[in-house]
Amino acid sequence: MRPLEDTRDPTPAVHAALTEGYDRLRGFLRAQFSAEHEAEEVLQAFCVRALEKAKTLRDTRAVRSWLSRVLATTVTDYRRRQNVHRRRHVAG
Repeated sequence: MRPLEDTRDPTPAVHAALTEGYDRLRGFLRAQFSAEHEAEEVLQAFCVRALEKAKTLRDTRAVRSWLSRVLATTVTDYRRRQNVHRRRHVAG
């Protein structure tokens, strides 16, 4: 039998995880991007996205894995937008 899911408002858990992991996330993103401003832009977009989507987290015990997925999609979306921008600029 599966334990019951945690059905409380997940926003405080997301906020706490972002606050606690902020420096680690920042370091990770700085290693992923050659320009510091890109890492900062992605970090900001990730934090906003995570807080906006916090209500979709069904179980606060899984907040870190949920945030990992949100971060992965945020990075992917950013890189896609950058690639489109570069292609338009080159074709310009």
